[in-house]
Amino acid sequence: MKKCNNVECNNKTRNNRLFCSIKCLKLDKKIRNNENELIYNKNPKKCKFCDEIIPYNKKENVFCNSNCAASFNNIRRKGTYEYHLSEQGLENIRKSFNSESRISQKKFSQEKIDFYLKHPKNCLNCNNIINYENKKRKFCCDECRDEYKFNNIKNINEKLSISLKNFYKTDKGIENKKKLSVLYTGKEFSDETKLKLSISIKKRCENINERIRLKEIGRKGGFGKKGYTNNGIYYQSNFEKECFEYLEKNDIFFEPHKSLPNSSKICDIYFPNKNIWIELDGINREKRKEWLGKDYDYWLDKLNEYQTKKLNFKIFYNYKEFIKFIAHIDE
Repeated sequence: MKKCNNVECNNKTRNNRLFCSIKCLKLDKKIRNNENELIYNKNPKKCKFCDEIIPYNKKENVFCNSNCAASFNNIRRKGTYEYHLSEQGLENIRKSFNSESRISQKKFSQEKIDFYLKHPKNCLNCNNIINYENKKRKFCCDECRDEYKFNNIKNINEKLSISLKNFYKTDKGIENKKKLSVLYTGKEFSDETKLKLSISIKKRCENINERIRLKEIGRKGGFGKKGYTNNGIYYQSNFEKECFEYLEKNDIFFEPHKSLPNSSKICDIYFPNKNIWIELDGINREKRKEWLGKDYDYWLDKLNEYQTKKLNFKIFYNYKEFIKFIAHIDE
């Protein structure tokens, strides 16, 4: 435990730090700057051209402004015209520059400040006047900025979503979308990285609890929301949720996610009293087979098992079709 480097502070630091807090660090910087400024003012730096004192904020500069730098360097320039200036001529130029141009520059800057004070800019959060030095800012301080963002998160998110939608309509946005889709599908990964990923996944799935957790999340390519109904039945899509809730309300007995006989494949709903197997295809896999890939092959294998085992099965693509079918069964 060391003592804080700030002279005014008596607290102790942790983990070999020099200061106990950011406030102490900032205070120490201010004190040092003030000390350095006093030392600099005793022997200040002067402009090469006009011999005026360069302020402490611009102590690294050789000239006081760009006009002095241009007038000093243009004398030596080798152009089409040759200039022969004596020492007396140089002194006259310096005197004229000091007397006239300096006064005009000060007048112009003062006019700018006076105009801003008449028409000042207010902070978006606290409505206080922003200083002339920070006239380009929207907020008077960082605290006001953070508070404004916190209070207007919804409006900011809406603006961002609109700007993103407009961006993805442009040519650059379409290209970015394609790149992102390649990254998400994993086509950009090399064979070595794919091997490493497969080994890490196998190790991860050795634990039973982890396997159950991944099962709850759902396999890659899952559609819609996942959760539980009021009776505790697990659903894997919005379509399943609607169908399960309808059957629960009407007290119709069913078995969700029952596996096919002598198979690892699972159906969505099974009615044991009627011996009917139901598949809820909310996305219509036949229409979207181009981008489904392996999921579509899995779907075809399942349909083939239904046919080979001669099971009474039906496929529904929307909620209305499903309700009509159940009403027909009840009759």
